[in-house]
Formats: sequence, C-alpha cells, structure tokens
Amino acid sequence: MQRHLMAKHIHFKEVTSTNDVAFDFAQKGAEHLTCITADVQTKGRGRRGRVWSTVPSKSIAASFVIKGEQSNLLPFITSLATLETIQNFVPEAVIKWPNDILIHGKKASGILIEKHGHGGSCFYIIGIGINVLKFDKNFFDETIEATALEFYSQKEISIKSVLTSLQSSLQEWLKMPDVEVLNSYRKKCVTIGSYVTWIGDRNTLTGLAKSVTDSGSLILELDDGTTKEILSGDIVAQK
Repeated sequence: MQRHLMAKHIHFKEVTSTNDVAFDFAQKGAEHLTCITADVQTKGRGRRGRVWSTVPSKSIAASFVIKGEQSNLLPFITSLATLETIQNFVPEAVIKWPNDILIHGKKASGILIEKHGHGGSCFYIIGIGINVLKFDKNFFDETIEATALEFYSQKEISIKSVLTSLQSSLQEWLKMPDVEVLNSYRKKCVTIGSYVTWIGDRNTLTGLAKSVTDSGSLILELDDGTTKEILSGDIVAQK
C-alpha cells in the first residue's frame, strides 16, 4: 500500500471494491476528497447493481470521499470532471446520460455514486472507472462495447497522468457555481437533442430527449407530445 499524504491518495494493489474501501476510510474520519485507487478490483460494481470490470493495471479504479455536497449536483459534477479529464487526451469524448463517457459510441468510463448516513453526518463515495491503456478486446463480454483512451489519444498517456488530471478536475468542478454546472452538463450531454429509447425495469419508452432537470432526470418528449421525467434506466440512441 502506497500513501500520498499531500494528495490524500491511498493506493492498493488489489481490493474487492474501491468504493467499499473508501467507505471504510470515511467511517474512520477520512478527509473530503480522499482518493482510493487499486490496480485490481475483484468485486467492482457499477450502476443498478451491475458488475464493473476493471482491466488490471490498464484502467483507473478510483473512489473519492465527498463531504458537504448537494447530492443532486454530484452526478453532473462528476460527469463533467471525468469528461474534462478524458478530453485532455481524447477531445471527441462525450457524456451520455446520466454519467457514462463515450468515445465514438463506445464506453470509456463509468461512474457510481453512493450516499451514506443522514443529516450532518451524510457523505458520498464517488466511484470512477476509466479505461486508460489498450487492452485485449476479448477481456470484455462481446455484448459490452468498451474502449480505452489509448486507442484514440494522440498524446503520451499513462494511468498516473490521467489520475492526476481527474483529481484536479474533480476538485475544480466541486467549486463551480450550481448554474454553471447545470448549464455545462446540458451543453455537453450528447443524449440531449437525440431520439432515444429508454429501457426501464418493466417497460420502454421512445422519444426525443429534450433536457435534464436540476435534479438530474431526463425529460423525454414522446411521439404524442407528452413528456416523461426519467429518473434512471438505460438509454439507447435511435439511428
């Protein structure tokens, strides 16, 4: 285990989940923005209870302890910080609602935000996974369209350089005024303005993604002119 006290960064060779380790550190009084990373996650997880697979030593698996923030803006803040980081190396990267980062339609990054506690003792763990270095395409199931920054970057790239950029971007976006966060997300989310199908647990809806609310819901205009607010689920662009 390596400690980087000035950066509040603790790195492990292997963990079950960086979010779980970050939670344990937060319970013991870890500071705001403490960062936990690992070369390997054995039980990484993504949104909606899915497994998040980390390519060993080729991906960033990072979790941040966040204290004193408003929960409704954290998905926007985290998406924008992650996008900014990736665009430093691959300018064509985009946000797909709610917080996936895509490069040419393939997933390069995913985010999981977990809330713990209540009231004044409330804190959040932000988990961010970024595929950085080239990997064997057979690593992922064939149904998963994943990619890595190095496949497209014209710059020298490393785990360290991307992580350093991510830490800096997240810190800066957490300072941004709410209105700037919201406006920036709406401008940079490629889902907005697209004709999409929403896949929920029990049904599907197809329509035009008009915008997102301040709380993060996707506003979907259906073919009959009515609108629906989508809280969660998967979005598939219609070609």
